[in-house]
Amino acid sequence: MENRERESFFLIITSAVSGRPLSAQERARYAPDMLPAMSALARRHDLTHLLALGLKNNGLCGEQGKELDNEMFRAAFRCEQLEHELKKICGTLEKARIPFIPLKGSVLRRYYPEPWMRTSCDIDVFVREADLDRAMEALSENLSYRIGEISDHDVQIYTPNGQHIELHRNLIEDHRINQAAEVLAAVWDTAIPHSGWTYWLEMPDELFYFYHIAHKEAQREGTPRRHEGRRGNYGARSLPRHEAAVKE
Repeated sequence: MENRERESFFLIITSAVSGRPLSAQERARYAPDMLPAMSALARRHDLTHLLALGLKNNGLCGEQGKELDNEMFRAAFRCEQLEHELKKICGTLEKARIPFIPLKGSVLRRYYPEPWMRTSCDIDVFVREADLDRAMEALSENLSYRIGEISDHDVQIYTPNGQHIELHRNLIEDHRINQAAEVLAAVWDTAIPHSGWTYWLEMPDELFYFYHIAHKEAQREGTPRRHEGRRGNYGARSLPRHEAAVKE
């Protein structure tokens, strides 16, 4: 992808998340023949729906209007599926009296203008090491989830309809960036209850922000093998997250 295509891509994605229309000068940077390269980059980072939204909002969709609408519909459907499953997980762990903290996309999407704008390939939930076995038991017995690979970082869990869940036992994988791990060790001491819940906990704002920076840096140091080939782990995904944080 050429620099001009890349610059136009990020302008369009930023416009989609921020709601700010492109200026006439920014619009002039885009040409329809850029779309194949932009679409390929968007697919690699699971941003096709935001590319579609940015093009549509700025009147740049041309003859691709219907397909762009479909991309947004697919993202919204995926979001609804994950949200439905997350509600079941939260209810099950709350009933079992197991403290837990939802992570990553399931939390970040609330800071976007619309939840479906922040896609995810899985659901991430953090529990104490001492509660891990009880949490696995509660999810498998009450929701018929299948327990998969268990590592020193998390447990891979699968719903009957194929949704993927990562039940985390620590926040930083493989002891990467130890200084960050020391800060994040305070998470259970500083967590606060989600509104109306007892065992659903949330990080305070400053720790929440720090965690996502640390998580990104941990990814830079090495990609876990099971994440290879997954969409949305690196690169362009950082920009929409940053835009959403700025808007909030």
